[in-house]
Amino acid sequence: DATRKQASALEGEILKRMEETEKLEADLSVGAPDIERKRGEVDLLLVTLDKERDEAGKLFDSLNQRRRQLSGQLPISLFSTYDRMSRTRRGQALAQVRNGICTACRMKVRPKVFSDVRKGDQMVTCESCGRILYYRPENSQSAEAVLQD
Repeated sequence: DATRKQASALEGEILKRMEETEKLEADLSVGAPDIERKRGEVDLLLVTLDKERDEAGKLFDSLNQRRRQLSGQLPISLFSTYDRMSRTRRGQALAQVRNGICTACRMKVRPKVFSDVRKGDQMVTCESCGRILYYRPENSQSAEAVLQD
């Protein structure tokens, strides 16, 4: 009797599990087209991202080549100072002086230093952050426009 009761309980459990399996298979068949559509969207997105990565790599390589060309035109001492500063300042070796203020550290530059930067005949560094200062008049071209030429 005990074995029969246990077998009956197990058969009932098997029937429950079979009903759950049928319900899950029905849900799966309903969701399958949506899953396939999402998979297609993800595949398309991956292809697009791969293209963007390749284009960014090409742009990066061309900019590095342009950097090597331009660095060859500079005196070695100037470029080594720039390169050292770039490494220590996480890629930001230059800072623009705008209205007498260093745009990197937001500190006011002494009038004499500002005058030297505006002349542009020597390399001047910020007394506060150490970055190489430059001055660009308000009506001058942007760096992007210069690069495109």
